[in-house]
Amino acid sequence: MHLIPWLFDFPSRTEQLLWRISALVITAKPALVLLSIILDEFNDKLEWAILPPMLGLPLYVIARIFLLTEAFLSLRVLPPAAYQSIEWISIIPHL
Repeated sequence: MHLIPWLFDFPSRTEQLLWRISALVITAKPALVLLSIILDEFNDKLEWAILPPMLGLPLYVIARIFLLTEAFLSLRVLPPAAYQSIEWISIIPHL
């Protein structure tokens, strides 16, 4: 879901790069947690298996906050077509 706008236009190259990094972090984090759980189940001696997912939690939270913020900030540079009136609105009865 977060990787869909990979090739979309962003207001700046920096925002596009940060979006891509954040999307990759959010996509990879659940897989890393699952891998950690699987490793922990198969080998009881791996006491460090839960450590990498826990270390990545702050990065995940930062990536989430960035994606939410950027979604709203990208509204500042809408294409001109976003401001055009739609034709089918006159068909819907209004009170």
